[in-house]
Amino acid sequence: MGCSQSSSSAVEEGIEEVAKRRQSVVAPPPVIRVNVGSNVKFQPPPHTKIVAILGGPGSGKGRMVANLRSMFGMRLISVESIILKYLPKKVAHSMKINSVDEIADLVRKEPSHVSLEWVLRLLQHYIESDPDQIFVVDLVPSLR
Repeated sequence: MGCSQSSSSAVEEGIEEVAKRRQSVVAPPPVIRVNVGSNVKFQPPPHTKIVAILGGPGSGKGRMVANLRSMFGMRLISVESIILKYLPKKVAHSMKINSVDEIADLVRKEPSHVSLEWVLRLLQHYIESDPDQIFVVDLVPSLR
């Protein structure tokens, strides 16, 4: 992280060697002991793992997502792509949308078309389609 290039060693060592070295740095979480009362029931953790990427414009989200995908084989779910794919279908009964600019204009004029509940339902659909996958979710659409 920081201002220096993160991939200078990749040129010298080779991308595969750097990826193997970085993967070996990731360690399993430590064991935490907890006293549990009699009314608490254990549920095994879900198989699905989700990494959410947040940040403003120019913060490096795109580079971070690309690194996570290439190094750890994570599947990208982009909220922007979801909106661009499904919003025209959602409003097709009342209007026709032919371009990304029209989608952006619609979202600016009538933001209620893109509710948090609607986006989370679509995210849930993507995640449930492959529950054993590790997902990286880019939550901030640019819609420029």
